[in-house]
Amino acid sequence: MRGAALCIVSACGFAPSASIDAASSPDAADATTIDALPADLVAWYPMDDLSMIDATGHGHDGACAACPTQAAGVFGNGLAFSNARIDVPGTPELETPEGTVAGWLELDAISNGYVCPFGKIFNPVANGNTWQLCLFQASFWQVFLTTSTAMPSFTAGAQIIPGQWQHVAITWTSSKVELFVGGASLGSVSSTQLVFDGNIMTIGADRNFPDTIDSPISGAVDELKLFDRALSPAEIVALGIR
Repeated sequence: MRGAALCIVSACGFAPSASIDAASSPDAADATTIDALPADLVAWYPMDDLSMIDATGHGHDGACAACPTQAAGVFGNGLAFSNARIDVPGTPELETPEGTVAGWLELDAISNGYVCPFGKIFNPVANGNTWQLCLFQASFWQVFLTTSTAMPSFTAGAQIIPGQWQHVAITWTSSKVELFVGGASLGSVSSTQLVFDGNIMTIGADRNFPDTIDSPISGAVDELKLFDRALSPAEIVALGIR
């Protein structure tokens, strides 16, 4: 989905929170049990191997036709994408009315067009997304949405540095969607309820109708997490501590 954009840019900083420490790294998960993970953590992809297994044990495992390869990550390994995409089958548990998607992203190079590291597909005929994070060249980050009343998007200016890991997150409620990069809020937009239609979640690229790879990244992703509530700014900061 590509649409008109509203530019809202701000910045803030917060102290780390301990409320999500159990899911802060693969090492933490290895030392605990599934029951010790946060109850609001719906899916978690440590990407330490090529299995694309949901480490929460909830079964939201990914699959691919054009697959990523192993690469060095922020915590252990990550997955490197080059015209590749992971698809996570749509289930009701992934359709969170309020939520957070967060992960680490390292781009090899800046594309001349859009690249979209992850999103939740909506209405494939229109190539839409319930939520999606994209970057346009070196100019800005862009969040695309589908709500009960519109298909808005908003942009946020920020430094995009090839070869450097950056922690990125989107949070949403029935009234606001907010983008964070490096723990700082880059902006928010008023929003009505996001809507879902049972489609897949994608990692590494967007999906164009009927099933082609669209706007793929050239780079790596690590530690992608989906929560069923909008994390606080302090919790976003805690997720982004290396």
